[in-house]
Amino acid sequence: MNTKLMFLKSNLLLAFLLWFPIWLFSRDAPTTNAGTATVCPGTAVAIPITVNNFTTISGVSLRMDYNPQLMTYSSYSNANAAFSEMLINDVTISATQHKIIVVWSNVDAVTLSTGTKLMDMNFTYLSGNAALVFDNTSNNGGDCEYADENGDPMNDSPTTSFYHDGGVTSLFPFAAGSISGPDNICKGAAGQVYSVSSIPNVTGYVWSVPTGCAIMSGSNTKSITLDCSASTVSGSISVYGTNTCGNGSASVFDVIVNSKPSSVTATASPNPIFIGATLALSSGATGATGWDWSGPSGFTSTSQSPTIPGITTAGAGVYTLIASNFCGSAAATNTASVLVTVPLPEPTNYPVSFSAHNIHLQWTDATGTVLPTGYLVRMSSVGFDAITTPIDATPVADSPANQNIAYGIQNAWFTNLAPNCTYYFKLFGYTGSGSSIDYKTDGSVQQAIITTSP
Repeated sequence: MNTKLMFLKSNLLLAFLLWFPIWLFSRDAPTTNAGTATVCPGTAVAIPITVNNFTTISGVSLRMDYNPQLMTYSSYSNANAAFSEMLINDVTISATQHKIIVVWSNVDAVTLSTGTKLMDMNFTYLSGNAALVFDNTSNNGGDCEYADENGDPMNDSPTTSFYHDGGVTSLFPFAAGSISGPDNICKGAAGQVYSVSSIPNVTGYVWSVPTGCAIMSGSNTKSITLDCSASTVSGSISVYGTNTCGNGSASVFDVIVNSKPSSVTATASPNPIFIGATLALSSGATGATGWDWSGPSGFTSTSQSPTIPGITTAGAGVYTLIASNFCGSAAATNTASVLVTVPLPEPTNYPVSFSAHNIHLQWTDATGTVLPTGYLVRMSSVGFDAITTPIDATPVADSPANQNIAYGIQNAWFTNLAPNCTYYFKLFGYTGSGSSIDYKTDGSVQQAIITTSP
């Protein structure tokens, strides 16, 4: 072979070996596993750190990150006897991140059987999903690393194949989901089923139901069957999950309890009613959604307030209403018996001698310091001048043309007058009587003129 060609091949092989990562020629590191646990908040918990394929190992460096707001580290325990010189330190990175560093080395390489526990990491669990995560990226991967019997780094890439994270989750009951079931029920209803989806982490279910209802089956499970009495009132159904950690958040479902219709009324108007007119039926009820009318001559209707136009005598009688809703029907309610009458024909003739031969006079009483004792109303068919003024101390007696009216009456009738005749009236107030009578004659005397009908 050409010497120059051999030299070139040798140089290329050397360059490849210098450039190629040494881990490609390293033995695989053990698999490291952080355990998991599900506990109540506030509980102390030990997370085991175990290994597989731990063969002739002379050094270990592990980094595990966690959130101190979700769990707090207290110590380690149950360390494997082969790791008596192990160093463990909890380091604060931030308010939400701590790292636990584990370092061990030994001149004599150690081999452990698969599944061996290195130690327990002890925490107090607070809340949420508290993860314990191996960090094989920081410090160029040097924070998580194994050394073989020669002290050389071992291959631990890809990370997910060699480091299995762990952590703690809450055992506290989850919040209850939505309750399913009828939101409207009837007083006295039986066999009403209500349920909720399975609640994680619970060992029991606690239900409460409206007053008057009783759980007949399913108590402490996710589905219950209720029987409700006639005295049941509207209210809420609620449920929450429970276990040794405590009680979860409740779910609440409002239920309306209904009755059959009440306070039912039924009327028919007008009553009595003339034949051919329209009869109106009307009704009222509390809680009714359905109306069933029946009556004479096969009448039926589902309208709340039906009408019967052009009623005949066959429509006479009692009309009955049954009001209902989804809880059932109320007792039947009757109208008063409807009377259908035939109107009399109109009169044959008009009346005769229709006339106004009576005159009604009205006035308002006088006021003042001295009030009248009475009034003298004088009438004439000739004219106002024909009505003489009365004289003091000379009373005028009642006659067809003269009337004495006491104070407070304020009206007078003149009857049996001549038809188609004009009559004149004057009104005089007076005090006293007999020889002491005193007429008011000064000023303007009240007067009126009226004509009778023919």
